[in-house]
Amino acid sequence: MTTTTTTAAAAVTIDFTPVHPILANVDPSISQIPSPNSLPVHSNININNSSSSNSSSSNVSPSSAYSSSSISSSTFSSPQETQSCPRLPARAPNFCPTVVSSTGTEPTKKKILENLDFYIVKLPEDSLPFEDNTFDFVQQRMASSNYSLLEWKKIMTEMARVTKPGGYVQLLETDYLLHSLGPKGVLWLDELTTAFRERRKGEPRIACYINELLLAVGFQDIKTTMVSVPVGAWGLDIGLLWQQNVDAFIQASMPLMVNVLQMSPSEFKRRWRETCDEVNDSKTFTNIHCGWAQKPVDKPAITDWSLCELYR
Repeated sequence: MTTTTTTAAAAVTIDFTPVHPILANVDPSISQIPSPNSLPVHSNININNSSSSNSSSSNVSPSSAYSSSSISSSTFSSPQETQSCPRLPARAPNFCPTVVSSTGTEPTKKKILENLDFYIVKLPEDSLPFEDNTFDFVQQRMASSNYSLLEWKKIMTEMARVTKPGGYVQLLETDYLLHSLGPKGVLWLDELTTAFRERRKGEPRIACYINELLLAVGFQDIKTTMVSVPVGAWGLDIGLLWQQNVDAFIQASMPLMVNVLQMSPSEFKRRWRETCDEVNDSKTFTNIHCGWAQKPVDKPAITDWSLCELYR
């Protein structure tokens, strides 16, 4: 069987999802991957900002919970002729990404497969370790809780910089304002969002401003979409799975949130449990926002932060 060859393209995915304590030291699982030699060239990069807190959260400083980002770079393409997919080990061997210095030195990379490289970069202090106009597609996901509003400017500027003219940037973020909470949950979330804005200088609802962020860095043809996801058994299987996901995020983020709220871990856990106890009766849900836009081809992308309400 044969497949047609596609035009080569380059892509970068920026992933800032915290790592649950149970998964912090687990190697990525790979069961079956096409032979790198069978694929024509695309490049793909993943940037992960991970909080790898240990199960003993008291030993993890809040400031270290979101301290670095890993970048994985891969090249791939559609095969001209079909080749069998070799069976690979269940775990990637000796996965140990190299930490990139914040002194501005050239980052080293860890090659996992012929078409896959990993980096760790300290963002937003450092810049992305790629030349201007490198990628056709740049994606960032789940970074809402990682940056202050000032840092968002740096990140958006960097994503725009490494995108080729005519290329696209896509953002996927969760609105951290849970909707339809019970009375205890409303009070707890109000305390959390207020403290995050005042002490972290961030915006927990940054997902609602994706279109304006893309507009502010000079991108065009902006499109957005949103999906609501139930939290709890009232949403059947999806609701139960999403509640597990939210709970894992809360546990991984607890060192940061305890510091922001200036509350003890035990009090934080109690308040979160009270919130969870109400989700089925109140039919709680979250909104996930996605937006994408194109970098202009025939003119420079002009940055104007007054186009985003958060910076006026």
